[in-house]
Amino acid sequence: MSLFQCDFLDRKAVRQIVAILMVISIAVSGIAYYELHSPLRNAIFVFSVLVLVALLVGRCHLETTPSVRLLSAVFVFYVFSAAVSSAIVGFSREAVDSLENYSHFLAGAFLMPFLVRLRPSYACLLVAVGMASFANGLYAIWELAEFGFEHRAAGSKGKAIPFGGISMLVAMLSILGGVYWSSVDWCRSFLLFSAAALGIFASIASGSRGAWIFFPVGVAVCVVYLIQRHIGYRLRISGAALAICAVLLFALSQTDLIGKRVEATSSEITAMLSSGTDTPDATSLIERRDMWRAALTAFAERPLLGIGLGQMSGYFEAAHAAGLVSESIVDYKQSGYTHTHAHSDYFHTAATRGLLGLLSLALIYGVPLGLSFSAARRSPNDDAYRASAYSGVMLISAYMTFSLTDSVLHMNVTNGFFVILCCWTLAIFVADPRIRSASGCALPPAPGMPEKNPASGPGSRR
Repeated sequence: MSLFQCDFLDRKAVRQIVAILMVISIAVSGIAYYELHSPLRNAIFVFSVLVLVALLVGRCHLETTPSVRLLSAVFVFYVFSAAVSSAIVGFSREAVDSLENYSHFLAGAFLMPFLVRLRPSYACLLVAVGMASFANGLYAIWELAEFGFEHRAAGSKGKAIPFGGISMLVAMLSILGGVYWSSVDWCRSFLLFSAAALGIFASIASGSRGAWIFFPVGVAVCVVYLIQRHIGYRLRISGAALAICAVLLFALSQTDLIGKRVEATSSEITAMLSSGTDTPDATSLIERRDMWRAALTAFAERPLLGIGLGQMSGYFEAAHAAGLVSESIVDYKQSGYTHTHAHSDYFHTAATRGLLGLLSLALIYGVPLGLSFSAARRSPNDDAYRASAYSGVMLISAYMTFSLTDSVLHMNVTNGFFVILCCWTLAIFVADPRIRSASGCALPPAPGMPEKNPASGPGSRR
């Protein structure tokens, strides 16, 4: 008898174990990256590959839909473009080291059909992001108490920018989940809103301005979801959201955590507009401007396939000699570190992988976003289905925003999180909603609430 029989993934114990491991991995992503998140995430990736290979060898029908096959193909194509970029520089040591950062996307090609077969519930996803937001907030409070308010919260990985971005993302996903659960159980909704508040605090404490840019985008996604759920209250919902955001932003701008960062940003913009490339004390904005300019130059030199993976560090040195980048970028490398990417997925992809890479980047964002929007638009009378679709919109919108100022898809700390969460959110709704299972770690309905059937929901019109 084969270990992986055709009904292996239909067994309740297997589904619950995988769901619990996914919840833990997401929940501790910011506070125990090396200890738990990375090992559990990689174990899920490896397990999905082994199971699917075993099922295919056993000639089991995987029930994959065209959408699932398309998503897996997009992940493979993204890795293929990176492999081509490595090949044009002869798979040098730098290229191979950079290529390792794309391994999670290859695993995503197997994880997507695996999770669709598993069909994890939306309630399970909310438990994961709520716990992550709560944990990140507490970790940020501990960091500030330990190192002082001048310290930027950076999580267990010690990287403030990714920590701030992930914290803001899970906070906004928690808010979306809190809105969804508000029609089911206010207790669960309150817990998610509380977790979201801590997550937003963690993002503020990180000083990650790229994460803050996403805040209004995330609010807009929540507003669109609410408008679709309550069609007759469009103006009231929009007005209330604007009022809440205005009050919140004004209150936060008066705090030192944000006020000083805003003042610093204003000073950096002024310095950037008035400086050249010979500024010894270049700010982060000046460095980004110079790196983006160098990346565009590299793209202009080799527009089809780019200069090759792992070549940005050396190219920055050549760009400095040509007067394109500030001296601080070269000094940064001499201090024992190096800028290995252009601090923007769009510019970095254009420089290292050319038009082929830009096409793969457009697909890695465009296809999941299109499927999420399509699912949200047709939204059957199942509010969990609709909310999970908007979670997909939230996730892709967040990473598209983060990619403006950082290479989040080039770093393992953020691209692995993207792959597992992307596959999870899409797996909820790409399968036929009439056969979606509420197993896994789905929570039962609140006391006194009737059991929902797939044909009804809190936002349905009868």
